[in-house]
Amino acid sequence: MMDRSPLTIFFLLMAFIFLSLSTSARNCYGACLIKDGQFYGIHENKYFPMNSVMKFPQALFVADWMKKHNIRLSDSVKVTKEELIDGTWSPKLGDIQTSKSFTYAELLSYSLMLSDNNACDVLFKRCGDPKTVEAYVRSLGFKRIHIRKTERQMREDHSCCRHNKTTPKDMTLLLQWLSSHHSDTPILQFIWETMMKCKTGMERLPAAKHEGAMLLHKTGSGYTHNDGTADIGDAGIYLLSDGSKLPICVFVKGASSDHIIAEISQHLQYMALTHDTK
Repeated sequence: MMDRSPLTIFFLLMAFIFLSLSTSARNCYGACLIKDGQFYGIHENKYFPMNSVMKFPQALFVADWMKKHNIRLSDSVKVTKEELIDGTWSPKLGDIQTSKSFTYAELLSYSLMLSDNNACDVLFKRCGDPKTVEAYVRSLGFKRIHIRKTERQMREDHSCCRHNKTTPKDMTLLLQWLSSHHSDTPILQFIWETMMKCKTGMERLPAAKHEGAMLLHKTGSGYTHNDGTADIGDAGIYLLSDGSKLPICVFVKGASSDHIIAEISQHLQYMALTHDTK
């Protein structure tokens, strides 16, 4: 009978992953999954650009800011056309002709569910700039999540995307923090429920979801490189039918397909669930 020890399974899975990934992507991806306090990772302590995954920690900051300032989700913000970023991804705010009011619930939803870049920058402007958001995340104990640039700055200079960076392990730990605290306030609960309705990256973490499981997540996509590839990521929590919660984060530099994230996720989940049976 074939040896099924955890060590053997680990090396078999690692070999399969390396063989299945394209040559250009090798050593250019990182991932981390947590199950029952155990970490399963690939380059999990290496820094990667977050791109729009950054909107997840920003939302946690906004929730804290709203609580401190007695702001309700139903309170509104007036946004003018002059505030908008030209040519950016903005399915909900991009067509403002002069000005329009949005509730904080709408801005958070558009940022998290649709990755609307203008919604993100309006929240930066009204609630706190990147430096303030990073300071809040650090106050929670996460020192390797760096938020330095707005969506406008990244649009104007694509190299700025590298300044908003994190390790897969730290982002996964932040997801675990949300898992423990999402019931603390109505706004955190709203963020939790909104991320379960994310409509981007359906070929990423959602494509690796087990039957009967649920997923809340936030995607990130960088600008296209000259070779047609892009830096992509996805960070979320699988909610399994047995009640288990699996925080996971995957980043890939120079990806040619979204499905590479699903492949990496499948292998990490297999490692974690197989380890449980030993």
